Amino acid sequence: MTVRRRRLVYLDDVVGRRVRTSDGHVVGRIEEVRAERRANGEHEVVEYHLGPAALLERLGVVRSRLVPRGMLVVRWDQIDIRRPESPMLTCAVEEVKREDR
Repeated sequence: MTVRRRRLVYLDDVVGRRVRTSDGHVVGRIEEVRAERRANGEHEVVEYHLGPAALLERLGVVRSRLVPRGMLVVRWDQIDIRRPESPMLTCAVEEVKREDR
């Protein structure tokens, strides 16, 4: 049985940070964080949105020719934020979902 320890990380510490692969390649910046409310009233992060399209989503910009396509949607378990100043992808970039919104 694996025991996961929860850790409190402030959104201000991760939003805007560049996410890198294990070999140092920049995948994109964390621009949006999605969370769900649990039965106990706490919120838990379920995914991170990366890239310019995610930034425009956060700002409420509707789809237009100016909006880039291909926002990266990274599940909570696909990113390591133990060091919030340098988040790292824990999977191959090809495993990350790309969404056109």
